[in-house]
Amino acid sequence: DDQIQTVLNSGVAPHLVSHLGQSDVRVLTPAVRAVGNIVTGSESQTQAALDCGCLSYFSVLLQHQKESIKKEAVWTISNITAGTKAQIQAVIDHGLIPLVINAL
Repeated sequence: DDQIQTVLNSGVAPHLVSHLGQSDVRVLTPAVRAVGNIVTGSESQTQAALDCGCLSYFSVLLQHQKESIKKEAVWTISNITAGTKAQIQAVIDHGLIPLVINAL
């Protein structure tokens, strides 16, 4: 959690999240991994990623043609849904649960 907090304190999270919209997998892959790593932290650290708008990208990521992107996206959503009721509800509200099921 300390390393995640260092990343968040640096202010880079919004930039990482913005890269979730990239079409170039050389940029997209590390961005998905980085955001995925952030949401393995505490509930407040997960919330920081959500506050940056990361969920809005996952409908596309969960349907990506590259399997490794889908795998990282499912892993990220899985970690978010281990959070608070509000975080789980946010995933539901973004319509991501059926997409996770389809990606499996």
